Amino acid sequence: MYRIALLFLTICSFVMLSACGGDSGGDGGVEADATVVPACADGVDNDDDGLTDHPDDPGCRDADDSDETDMAAPACSDELDNDEDGTTDLDDRGCADALDDDESDDPPLPQCDNGVDDDGDEAIDLEDRGCSSRADDDESDEPPLPHCSDGIDNDDDGFTDFPADPGCGSEFDGDETDEQRPLPQCADHRDNDGDGHVDLMD
Repeated sequence: MYRIALLFLTICSFVMLSACGGDSGGDGGVEADATVVPACADGVDNDDDGLTDHPDDPGCRDADDSDETDMAAPACSDELDNDEDGTTDLDDRGCADALDDDESDDPPLPQCDNGVDDDGDEAIDLEDRGCSSRADDDESDEPPLPHCSDGIDNDDDGFTDFPADPGCGSEFDGDETDEQRPLPQCADHRDNDGDGHVDLMD
């Protein structure tokens, strides 16, 4: 009888130990699932951007973040000239701050205040005679200068504008080559006296 009781206790003890061992194994499985390391703390460059984990990877909000993928930087902090106006990010007048996502939200500058020679006359903004003010949006709104005051030898006679060009009646004359007024012998490109010398070289 004693042996039977002892055997019974031994079997019970074995069963209980097996049960405990099974529970431990089950708990171990749960713990293994709970210890999955987030992407931002696993020591791996998951998004292949050359940066790993928090705080080095800008795609990680914190060490518990499970995605290293970077969010695109706003237009005003991405180091790109998004609106192609020659200025970048906070140097661009269209950027209110680094979080602004539109560099081009400002209206274009008027032609007379944009730093560009819009009409190709080699004068810019207020230095251009076509600009009445910085708000003027047309550098080329002036009429062209008359031939006799434009600084050009329009008729290629060696004389420019009034009063130097004999074809000009005044600075407002629009034609340097007035055919009603023949050129003087000393400005007609001819050797009128046959001495081998022409015009002012004679």
